[in-house]
Amino acid sequence: MKTIVKFFLGLLSAGWGATLIAQCPFNPTITPSSLQLCPNGIDTLWTQPATSYQWYRSGTPITNSNQQFLIVSHTQDAGNNFVVASTINSCTEASPAVAVSAYTLPALSISLADNAPVSGCEGDVSQLILNDPYNVTIRWFRNGVQLTGQTDDTLLVIQSGMYSAIAYTDQCPNTSQTSPLTNITLAPWQQPVIQFNSSSLALSVTTTATSYQWYINGTPVEGANASSFLPQANGDVTLEAIFSAACARFSLPYAYSSYVQDCPQNPLVTPGDLILCPGTSDTLFTQLADSYQWFKEGAAIIGATQPFLEVTAFQDAGASFSVESVVSGCAEMSPAVLVDGWLFLPMTVITYGLENPTICEGDTLILQANQPYTENISWFLNGSLIEGQTDDSLLVLQSGTYTVTGFTSLCPDYSDTSIPLEYTFGAAPQPLLTFYPVSNSLGTTETAVSYSWSLNGGILPGANAPVLNVSDAGLYELTCTYSNGCSNTSLPYVYDPTGISETATLTLRVQPNPAQEIVSLQLPENGMLEVYDLAGKLHLHQYLNAGLHSLHMAQLPKGMYLIKYRTAQELHVAKVLLTD
Repeated sequence: MKTIVKFFLGLLSAGWGATLIAQCPFNPTITPSSLQLCPNGIDTLWTQPATSYQWYRSGTPITNSNQQFLIVSHTQDAGNNFVVASTINSCTEASPAVAVSAYTLPALSISLADNAPVSGCEGDVSQLILNDPYNVTIRWFRNGVQLTGQTDDTLLVIQSGMYSAIAYTDQCPNTSQTSPLTNITLAPWQQPVIQFNSSSLALSVTTTATSYQWYINGTPVEGANASSFLPQANGDVTLEAIFSAACARFSLPYAYSSYVQDCPQNPLVTPGDLILCPGTSDTLFTQLADSYQWFKEGAAIIGATQPFLEVTAFQDAGASFSVESVVSGCAEMSPAVLVDGWLFLPMTVITYGLENPTICEGDTLILQANQPYTENISWFLNGSLIEGQTDDSLLVLQSGTYTVTGFTSLCPDYSDTSIPLEYTFGAAPQPLLTFYPVSNSLGTTETAVSYSWSLNGGILPGANAPVLNVSDAGLYELTCTYSNGCSNTSLPYVYDPTGISETATLTLRVQPNPAQEIVSLQLPENGMLEVYDLAGKLHLHQYLNAGLHSLHMAQLPKGMYLIKYRTAQELHVAKVLLTD
């Protein structure tokens, strides 16, 4: 028996390509003889009863797989060959290999039949089609809501919406796919009907559309794109009403026969490009004639029989106007002109500096008046004019209610005022550090909800009390956070165990910061300049006179440095970062 098992295991290690000579009086097989698994699916391989079993995956023994059956999964086993070694009466025999493969399912997708567009008019029918092999247990959705009774792999669409589907396949009835969303846009429309105005001889349509195009005898009339139209020839007139980029409908033909011969005069309306500011008026003119009749949108204006017509922004902006003039009994209609009007959004204010929910004393808050209000700007605090603030932005430094009034460059007499904006700055007192020589400690009397001490710019772990025992020389700072969420940091305190400790002032001007090689210093008076790293090592020192100086620091390693400038009265401190 040992010889048989050894021979069998040798074949396993050499691969299953060799032909195994049967050593036992039985021939184990695996059922099913081939197996395809659905995504995330599992199934079972079986063999005949025996005394013991050992299953193999692609020539490698499977740990603890010594039952008559073996459970295989899509995730772990697809793409492998499986063999079982069965033992009866101490004789071991291997089965032929069985391949376990995986169904490869394409992604579920939706297409439109006949390459139809995804937009059109309401009432148009589009057919959505699911790709193969998804033809089982189908559910269709519009705007996330399941469509009752729609279980075919095609769907007729007559409404706008976002369409999707969930479907299964015959091969894998327990595995579903969800399609991407398909947006179908169908614009509402009405059949355009042409009407005749006997007084103006013009044609019009009451159907509201995005745009229009008039035709005479099937030819589009250039520039005839309004809802009214005065033909300059007789013939069959049709109107195309355009409701969206993919939705347009034609009227029935109208047999127009009211065109009369041209008169000697050619009346015109001036100005031809009138745009009115809000709340203003202006006048339209035409040439002298025997009599006049003005029209608005193709309808005669009662009493408008002068060579001029006053129009107002409130009543007339957006309308087209024409005039019929009569000379020696011959009436001629002018081309229509559009009277437009400027429309402005309300005055709004953009706020910069409100990244944090709490505004604190010292924070930078900037208000900026929005376009197009760029002229004659006035800012107000609590209803009172802020003198000298005429820019489109305002730096806010105190609590209160702010508004802004501005005018437009297009309409210099038109102004608007923003809604009131109220801001409250939380108090953040700067802590004052006091040195206590008896206890050799630094402290503050400010009451805060938390305290954080730092030494030479680095946070001191665990130093979160109002008083700190000090031992190391260096620059100490205390940050206090108050109950309103605001915080402030003390002036640096320079502690020197061997000398005189003192509070430093941060009036030393250093530019640029960060710097690369050279920094400029504005020194308030004569004194001694010293440069330290954060470990307290002195790198530079020299006596300088008051004024502007250039300090060359290219020889120093990159990092943070402390600059001390000691005069007869004060110690000035600044930090500078050297970078590449």
